[in-house]
Amino acid sequence: MPIGIVLALIMGPKQTVTLSDFFTATTRLESAITKVLKVKATERSNTKQLSSLVTCDDLARELYRMKQFTKSAWTVTPNKKKLDAKFPIKTSKEVSPLAVALIEDGFAPTFGPLTDMGPSEPLTITQIGEALGYFMARLAEITHVPSQKFSPELKDG
Repeated sequence: MPIGIVLALIMGPKQTVTLSDFFTATTRLESAITKVLKVKATERSNTKQLSSLVTCDDLARELYRMKQFTKSAWTVTPNKKKLDAKFPIKTSKEVSPLAVALIEDGFAPTFGPLTDMGPSEPLTITQIGEALGYFMARLAEITHVPSQKFSPELKDG
């Protein structure tokens, strides 16, 4: 089931998402990540009202935080992606380096909420769900060591 649908079920049918609801969803992801990867999460820093709507700056900060605390579980170093000049990063200048790192390491798409929305525009459930799903897919990719039993093409000869 796509994570956007899961988020819609968790938070209800509203189009935009409050920080409170966003943090509820990411806390659940964080719980699964820390349990499966056996890593310790870092504290979330937030100075905004929990009733405010999630922006691409909020999304970038949270994804970057989760990326950083999972680094010890990575089994491969991600290949760097090139940024596409046609899709400039639209986060604030303060958050832009985090967004660049997420995109370059493949944790966020080159065309998505971090390049499509302005720093103060509220994100929808679908945008957040897609970003979280993209992040989780990349995390699974770089923390998984495939088994030769189930991937015969990895066997020598």
